[in-house]
Order: sequence, then C-alpha cells, then structure tokens
Amino acid sequence: MTDHTGHGADRDSFDDMKAHERTWHGFLKFMKWQIIAAIVLLLILLIWRTHN
Repeated sequence: MTDHTGHGADRDSFDDMKAHERTWHGFLKFMKWQIIAAIVLLLILLIWRTHN
C-alpha cells in the first residue's frame, strides 16, 4: 500500500476543513441576515396594512 505521510495529504485535509468551516460560517451569517431582513419586511407590510 502507498503511504501518503509526508506528501501533504494531512495538510490538504486540514486546508479543506478550514475552507469548509469558512464557507459554513459565511452561509450562517447570510441566513441570519436574510431572516432579519424578512422579519423587517413583514413588520413594514404589517404596519402598512393596518394603517390603511
């Protein structure tokens, strides 16, 4: 069997995990702000609907 130790296999895996975590955190931040924007929009529509 081929041993990949010393050929950067562990380093590549570590870099992949860091990239995955960065992407996941970015996705969560996007979702948080999207939910906040949707709630604000719904509140504006609710106020507009009840004052006409």
